[in-house]
Amino acid sequence: MCVVIFCRTILNLQRCQRSDTNYAKQTRKNNCINIISWIYIFALCAPSRQEYNQLRQAQAIRDAVRTKQQLEQQITNQYAKGLNAFKARSYKECIYYLTNDRVANMFGNKKDYHIALGLSYRELKDYNHALTHLIHANKMGANNFPVMTGISYSFMDIQNYQQAYPYLQRTTSLFPNEPEPYWNLGITCDNLKNEACVLASMQKITEIRPTYSPDPYYYVGVIYNNHKQYAKSLANYNKGIQYFPQNGEMYYQAGHTCFLDGNWKGGIPYFDKSIKFQ
Repeated sequence: MCVVIFCRTILNLQRCQRSDTNYAKQTRKNNCINIISWIYIFALCAPSRQEYNQLRQAQAIRDAVRTKQQLEQQITNQYAKGLNAFKARSYKECIYYLTNDRVANMFGNKKDYHIALGLSYRELKDYNHALTHLIHANKMGANNFPVMTGISYSFMDIQNYQQAYPYLQRTTSLFPNEPEPYWNLGITCDNLKNEACVLASMQKITEIRPTYSPDPYYYVGVIYNNHKQYAKSLANYNKGIQYFPQNGEMYYQAGHTCFLDGNWKGGIPYFDKSIKFQ
């Protein structure tokens, strides 16, 4: 509307320029005043338009921030679903949520993210992916029992005993009263032909948890027998018999140790009990 009035004013001015009457002169004067007025009005409107543009920009920024916040909340909810799925032992579901690109970008710097993914992959026997995430979590400071055993046992599962060995050593130092890492350390050392390590690991189990399993006693006894230390071997088997009194194999190994030592008569009672509990 303002533009139309402005154009009419210009048109009247052009028409009046063709006449020299007093009316025309007065009209030209009024038109000049109108033009000056419109210029003044436009000058006053300019800051308002600038303010309007600023308001639009501010609203656009607020909308962008709100959209970003909504997106971040969606990603956070997806991350939470992944962690909850891990706690519920729904490992495939956990991997589905946590391997989302947006979740990985937003939470890939969290230890819990890599722990949940690493242990989920391990449960699904995907040991390479498990090691990738668990080692990453370990480098970020995660050295709890599931992480440490998850790394070392995954290396064992792919028969990489050389890599498993240092992690098992560290695990036993962090958790000296847990027999399971010592057992796996002993098995690893057995595959690495490190007999001294096997003996030390298995003996440690019989000290901290004598009822853990008969198997550590077998390993200790065999190693002592291989070195003809029959008295130590027999003492080891007798200790095992105290905690596993109905284990026929333990009696047999004790009797066999007496046989190797030349003590035939001493071995007979063990063999008799071995037959009884077989």
